[in-house]
Amino acid sequence: MLEENRKAQEEAEETIRNSRTEAEKESTRMKLLDSRFKDIVDWGERFDFMTVDEQRGVLNQLIERIEVSRGYHIQIKFTVSLEDFFGEEAEEGKVRAS
Repeated sequence: MLEENRKAQEEAEETIRNSRTEAEKESTRMKLLDSRFKDIVDWGERFDFMTVDEQRGVLNQLIERIEVSRGYHIQIKFTVSLEDFFGEEAEEGKVRAS
């Protein structure tokens, strides 16, 4: 019985270690996403105060092509992919395009 309890304790400790490791990884991921979100919000606020020519320049660098088809179906092709922008988050499938 003592051996069973020891084994159960070791398994519980391993579960705790794994949970802590996963929590640390998730915390790091959330900090990274929060930083990127703040950058996007900051960029959006600055964009509002740019001149029209500056706005066009930014959009020209971000957008490769815009296609408008019947029924006003709009497809925008960006020069930057989700993988480039979000890094491994997109590669792991944690970020989806809508």
